[in-house]
Order: sequence, then C-alpha cells, then structure tokens
Amino acid sequence: MTGGQSESRARGTLVSFNTVERLLRGDFFHTVHWEEVLGELGRFPAEWGLAGVGTTNWFGRNGEAIIHGTVGAPEVYWSDPRKADPMHVIDLLREHPSGEGKELVSPSLDDDEGEEPAFPFFALGVCDPSVEVEWAVPAGVNLHEWLLGRFHEENIGLAAIAVEGAMGHVEYASAFYLPLEGIDLDDLYHADDNFRLASHEGGRWIGRGVYAANPTLQRIISVEGLPLHLHGWEEALRIGGHVSRATVGEGVSVRVWVLRDFLLEIRNLERERVKTRVVE
Repeated sequence: MTGGQSESRARGTLVSFNTVERLLRGDFFHTVHWEEVLGELGRFPAEWGLAGVGTTNWFGRNGEAIIHGTVGAPEVYWSDPRKADPMHVIDLLREHPSGEGKELVSPSLDDDEGEEPAFPFFALGVCDPSVEVEWAVPAGVNLHEWLLGRFHEENIGLAAIAVEGAMGHVEYASAFYLPLEGIDLDDLYHADDNFRLASHEGGRWIGRGVYAANPTLQRIISVEGLPLHLHGWEEALRIGGHVSRATVGEGVSVRVWVLRDFLLEIRNLERERVKTRVVE
C-alpha cells in the first residue's frame, strides 16, 4: 500500500495483510507486526471503528484473533487453543499466553524477531461511522444464514460487522496446528487435526467479522464459498474463537458498515530464507 489518504477523503476500507488461502497453504513467513498495522491505520480518522479477524504464526498454537475498538484505541483479543478452558480468550496487546508447558515458536524470515506475535493474516474493516446501520436479528435463526440473506437483499458486496447479544448454541474453533506444508481447504473448520473444536450453550457473545460477496475476495478474507468470516467470544467466560455456527437468542443486534475500498498487502516477498524463533 502506497500513498496517503487524507481524513477528508477517507472511505470505509477492508485492509488485508496476506490472505487466508496463502496462510492455509503454509505461508507463515510474510507476516506483519502490530506496530506496522498501526502505521497503516494512521491514514484513517481516529474515531473510526475496527472490526476484523486474523491469526498468529505461533507454530502449533496459532489461535484466532479478534480485532475491535477504534483506529485511535484498537483492541486485539486472541483465542488460545492450548488453554485448559475451551479456547480461553486473552487481550493480546496487554497479556502474554502462558501455561500448558508449550513454547511459542514462530517460523520467521528475520534474525531479529521480537517477543511480540507476528501475524500471517489480518483482515481489518476500517469503518466509517457515517454509514453504520443496525439490524435486529430474529431469535432462533441461524446467524450466518440470516446475515448472508440480508447482505444479498441489501445488495452489499463488502462489509464489516459487529455482533452483540445472547446466543443459543454456538460452535467455534481455534487453530492449534496449521502445518507448514498447508492443509486441505475442502473441510476447513471441521479438520480436527488442525483446529480445536468446541460448542457452548447460551451466554452473551461479542463478535467481529468481515463479509465479501465476490469469490476472488472470499479467497483473501476466507475461502471461496464462505463469504462471512466471524470471530467472537462469550463475554462472561471469555471463551471463543472462529464462530462457524450460531443460533441467535433474544435481543441480538448487528452493526454493519459497508466498505467501499479494498487494500491488500503482502510483506517481505524479497526473502526466502526461513528460520524459527522460540519465545520462552
């Protein structure tokens, strides 16, 4: 991404660092660090919202990232597949993963990687508050199916979403082993050799996600045929991850921001030498 975008000309934008397809085929090396993400977000107004998804390149403990907050006060939560609780969620900008006796190992192209996580994939909706709409979701419906139908009815091609409210049955996953040789994309979030799977009944859930109608963009933010990529957590228990299915409870609302532009960045393409680092 080059050039600048003044606040007077800023538009709602999906900013993607690398792609899901490249990640799942084994690209853990063209990563971005959080400070670099902040540098790219600096072109947008501080009060604009963030809604996005991602993962880390911690080998054997990739997890699922949930991005929310605002450009001026961003937050990154992370679903840890190795914790005793079913995918415990921590504040990744303020907390460090611990426990389970497993070191944090990162495939790397650099000698000077720090202790902060590197992200091989982020998809961030940078949300213009002037175009925000809110939808009340009927109780009892399948959240993903209802949202996809509504996006189609409204002729929305690209959007970021924020989901909050009571849920019934929720199925979710967190990546614990994404091998360097890649995985089969056909049965992605049911691959229990690669993803830790869990479900939960009830509770108030907070979710953030991105949606793309175009198949080409789907292969960047998700996989083709899965246009909605949603991560979230149950607020009281702090458990969650990639939400693959959810039954809506009472009083659930979805905030939607139509995104007008799309930016893709893949870093460090000039390098091929691979190293690993261990974070104690």
